[in-house]
Amino acid sequence: IPRYIDSSEPEDLHDLHAHLSGGIPNRDIDALQDYWQVFPTLRHTLFAPAPVSPIPPVSPVGWVERSETQQPGQPTDPVGLRSANPTYSHPRVPPERIKPTILEHPEFAAFRERILERFHAWRDPHRPGLMGLNGDTEPKALIRELSEALLEQFESAPLIDPYAIYQHLMDYWAEVMLDDVYAIVQDGWEAAAKPRELVAEKGQKHKEAPDLTIGRKKYKTDLIPPDLIVARYFADEQKHIDQLQAELDVAAQELESFIEEHSGEDGLLEEAKTDKGKITKTSLKARVTEIKKSTVIPAEAGIQEELDALQQCQKLISYLLKTKRFREFVNIVLSGSSINNLRPRDIEASEFAIPEMGEQTAIAQILSDMDAEIATLEARRDKTRAIKQGMMQQLLTGRMRLAKPDSKEAA
Repeated sequence: IPRYIDSSEPEDLHDLHAHLSGGIPNRDIDALQDYWQVFPTLRHTLFAPAPVSPIPPVSPVGWVERSETQQPGQPTDPVGLRSANPTYSHPRVPPERIKPTILEHPEFAAFRERILERFHAWRDPHRPGLMGLNGDTEPKALIRELSEALLEQFESAPLIDPYAIYQHLMDYWAEVMLDDVYAIVQDGWEAAAKPRELVAEKGQKHKEAPDLTIGRKKYKTDLIPPDLIVARYFADEQKHIDQLQAELDVAAQELESFIEEHSGEDGLLEEAKTDKGKITKTSLKARVTEIKKSTVIPAEAGIQEELDALQQCQKLISYLLKTKRFREFVNIVLSGSSINNLRPRDIEASEFAIPEMGEQTAIAQILSDMDAEIATLEARRDKTRAIKQGMMQQLLTGRMRLAKPDSKEAA
């Protein structure tokens, strides 16, 4: 009965001598005896016994004299207050090298191989059954067989809690695998792998987060995550897009000095400020419209430089609104509300820093080139996807057949 079981954590005892004088209490190291039985030499690799030496006398001027019984090479207490204690040990490796030392130790490597052998001994016999899921598969019987076999395989494994491994599998089954198995059993592999279109009721938002968005349609891939598809078939394209996105984020960071530089008194953006003294996308647009509607020629009025700065700032802000930083800002604004609503004043309240004019022009050119490159890559990806879809249709309908390696028959 749980109320009669002491589930409290054991008391954490601290050794004051170790805190004040250094060293690791041997009783703390001995408490890891289960590990030392599996890694018998690892303890010697990590810890060294503290040498025994008598308390040395302290001279009047403060330096420590070596006693007659102290052997050369034995450490002396730096302040002459106490000698090393045989019930303590000293580390042989610095703290930052403890984990690498353990992972690189031959005994740990051998232990890891033994654990992997147990895992493979459980996985390999069940792999064909998982690859052959069909309408006759009983999901409850399947997970019962998998979990009991896993529990049995790790029951005698040292340092491994078999029930922790068992629970890990059951958690994965409940979170991911259960729905996948039922989808395959009910619909088959091909139908389960197809993206499912998300349809929201009129006036309502989608209850599920879409995995794919094509135009105005949103899809959920229940069986195959989009990241897996991208990693398998479009790794190079995604790497290039990520690189371009990283460059875009860097460019956005470089904007941080522009508004501060030009929005001060008599600055080029002074007239674009709102009543609250902020520069927003709306205020920039209003100021540009005001200048363009003016009957005075900007060059003659001496405001051409201001107009150029405003237009450049507008262009950079349009790029900035596509960055990860702005998306995070939108998520923060939308959080905490039962109905997501991004209001114009939320956008107007956004502040972004922008670099000087010369740097703006260079950044705008880079971003324009990146947009064109991204569009080219996306078009290539869509074309490859269409070719793959067409090929699958031809193969599945029997309109196209694959020739055997030793056959002269053309596909």
